Amino acid sequence: MSRVGNFDGKSLDQGNSSGVLEDIKGTVKIAVDEGDKRQQPEGQTSKALKAPVEAGRITTKDGQNLSITLRGKGYNNFAQLSFQKGETFTLAVTSKEEGELEIGLLSISTEQEYGEFVKTGTGKVSITIPEDGEYRIYVRNHATDTADFQLRLSKAIEGPIA
Repeated sequence: MSRVGNFDGKSLDQGNSSGVLEDIKGTVKIAVDEGDKRQQPEGQTSKALKAPVEAGRITTKDGQNLSITLRGKGYNNFAQLSFQKGETFTLAVTSKEEGELEIGLLSISTEQEYGEFVKTGTGKVSITIPEDGEYRIYVRNHATDTADFQLRLSKAIEGPIA
């Protein structure tokens, strides 16, 4: 006997005394929306994502000099840094590719991005911190090709990168 129900668990056929769903019509995929993971039936779409976080590669030995690989049109935000209003934070990017990158800070409390475009793959962005708080570094690759680049921070990441 097959049982079919909604994925929220509220509409499952209660005739299955074992509590196990024996058969589900369709497949399940995971949709990630602003950090919230939920299951969703095949064929349905989640609301538009602001910017899906891509699992790229970020490595560092000292928390200040980072090596980053980010796929074409990819985005990532990482680390957590505390800043005081008026403080200046500088990010210097160096890349052999000429693709357009966007780098900056993301306020954890307001989700506001403060950053600039680096159109040639190499450049420097200086950000005057608008308010006291916790921020994450973000990188966005506007090119269609994968970007491999170095990112030097004026303030080292002291905690985990993730």
